[in-house]
Amino acid sequence: MSAFEYSKNWMVTANQREYQSNYDHIHFETEANYKILEKKREEQRQKLLDLGAVSCNADAKLYSSELSPGCRLCSEGKWSCLFINGVCNANCFYCPSPQDDVSVPGTNLLQFKNAADYVNYLAHFNFQGVSISGGEPLLTWEKTTQFIYQIKKRFGENIHFWLYTNGKLLTEDKASALRDLGVDEIRFDIGATEYSLEKAALAVGKIKTVTVEVPAVPEAEATMQAKLPEMKDIGIDYLNLHQMRLTNHNARYLLKRNYTFMHGPKVNVVESEQMALRLMEYSLEKVGLPVNYCSSIYTNRFQKQAARNRAAEVAKLKEESITPNGYIRRISLETEQPAELETHLNSLGSDHRLWTRSGNLFLIHPDLIDEFVLQKGNWQLQYFSGQLVQALSYKHAFQPFNIVGKTYFAEKQIATPPLPVSAEKITQIKAGEIARKSIPQQHDNNDVINCLEALQTGLMEYF
Repeated sequence: MSAFEYSKNWMVTANQREYQSNYDHIHFETEANYKILEKKREEQRQKLLDLGAVSCNADAKLYSSELSPGCRLCSEGKWSCLFINGVCNANCFYCPSPQDDVSVPGTNLLQFKNAADYVNYLAHFNFQGVSISGGEPLLTWEKTTQFIYQIKKRFGENIHFWLYTNGKLLTEDKASALRDLGVDEIRFDIGATEYSLEKAALAVGKIKTVTVEVPAVPEAEATMQAKLPEMKDIGIDYLNLHQMRLTNHNARYLLKRNYTFMHGPKVNVVESEQMALRLMEYSLEKVGLPVNYCSSIYTNRFQKQAARNRAAEVAKLKEESITPNGYIRRISLETEQPAELETHLNSLGSDHRLWTRSGNLFLIHPDLIDEFVLQKGNWQLQYFSGQLVQALSYKHAFQPFNIVGKTYFAEKQIATPPLPVSAEKITQIKAGEIARKSIPQQHDNNDVINCLEALQTGLMEYF
């Protein structure tokens, strides 16, 4: 993913391209009104912090008292979500996808036809949390339980497992069966059952952690507020609220409602965020049930960063390194004194694979850059984004890797051309002094470097 995705102009253009004819019907506010809304949001956020809420993940996530075990692992980049199917027995107007495809179980761009291959993938990348979602996982009970059985058989208590469901098919017997399989947490989208807690109550006392996880639907604010005490009374442990996002699938429903939309890597609903923050405030003041606001920009920044990190570890060359934002960093130096530089690098006693030479051009790992090296020529930076894939596109450089007899690939997609930089910038990068910033208005080379080196801060700016 290119750094330019984080500029306003790029996002507007990308959204116009994605939503096509639907774009003309999206209600965006004026810049002045967005500034007013942003000021109100900051006041609300500060009030929540004063009440004891916690801001984390570079201020992109806000929660009222504590996160569920699964959410903690997600925030640390240690979680894999397997989509077991693409079918559902509910008809939620806010659903972002069609939910009419049985499909092969998969995560990101990888598919796993059998549970053993997925278990090996989890072990290879040392995941500490794993979930199964859909669609609706209980529609494919045998397949879902087989995957759960294999996961828990391999990892036991060393991995935290949770299941997403709308609960429609849950029974006492199935709740007990999920407990016996080792399910640690179950999450209910009660929006699919007209906000009934009946099915969630079946899991209380059986599954260790029971969470309600729903999109923050503005029209349901009063209903959710009334449900908070009931959730606490029956033993629900956590409430997770997601920001509603617009897709071409749900546009026919969302665009008919009186929502204000905001740009971002995806178009999201402003009132959804407002509702989530108000509900968190209500819980802090009156109920005490832990509430987590999972903003759209949090999922875009941190879940994608975690995926980039995994792919980068496989795709990068030895002389390349990985930025805190999960991009592959290539530092090159063109020098008029190649023999002298090579002699110096050899004298460091380091692994020769941490640098390579082609004529006057050197690729050098930042660990080898000292004061002598800094002064030896002209520096350039180039960035790449790693992506794990099942089959090659043949459009990018790639690195095959093997997991217990199965071959996968890590493609290395170009994120920037080579960017000329100063020795001072190289020093800052080596020292980890590229600070997080809010999204820049325009991009020069320094802005590009900032976006790819460091995760941006804060909730998504309204525009």
